Amino acid sequence: MRVTDLKRMEDRRAYDRQKLELRCSLASFRDNPEAVIGVTENISRGGVLIRWTGEANTIPLPNSGDPITVALKLPLGPRYLRCSGRVIRVSTSRDNPVLVAVEIRRMSFSGDTEVLLPATMASRSIN
Repeated sequence: MRVTDLKRMEDRRAYDRQKLELRCSLASFRDNPEAVIGVTENISRGGVLIRWTGEANTIPLPNSGDPITVALKLPLGPRYLRCSGRVIRVSTSRDNPVLVAVEIRRMSFSGDTEVLLPATMASRSIN
């Protein structure tokens, strides 16, 4: 992707994005009923960009248009953000990590760890 293409994409965004790295889980897309762990690259009111940390060879990647749920453990206190939406783009490259862009359609906050986070993730300190 060229720099001019990226600039045009940024100009179309309805919400400002904030660089924020939080561990998250992704679930509910087509061929993978299990939650997959990822790390957010940036987030806004309308979307989130996630670095896919699942094994791309063994866990199928979502497709554009797939429904998806993302759960994030917020940095302060036992609070979780659950977002549901759809996959907008999946970027793959041999030299770069897989990035999944998600359009957020709904979000809610919770104090419960049951919001899709695997037990090992919910109990860890997340920065």
